[in-house]
Amino acid sequence: MPMPVSLALLLTAGVLIACGIYLVLERTLTRIVLGFVLAGNGVNLLFIVAAGPIGTPPFEGSGDPEQMTDPRPSRWCSPRS
Repeated sequence: MPMPVSLALLLTAGVLIACGIYLVLERTLTRIVLGFVLAGNGVNLLFIVAAGPIGTPPFEGSGDPEQMTDPRPSRWCSPRS
């Protein structure tokens, strides 16, 4: 079951990133630094929104386990003869 994404959080992240990019394009060093800070906060907010509900892994149950790859390489797991 997909989680509903908060439109307010997405809009806030978009506004932060847009304002950050606008400030990075200015000539004053202070505005450039503030632009990077705003854009960084917007990207972090997008990561929080993409992570899903609190306490659950972000990709849990998102696909068929038979179609997923094994995270451990088989050459390291097999016993040597």
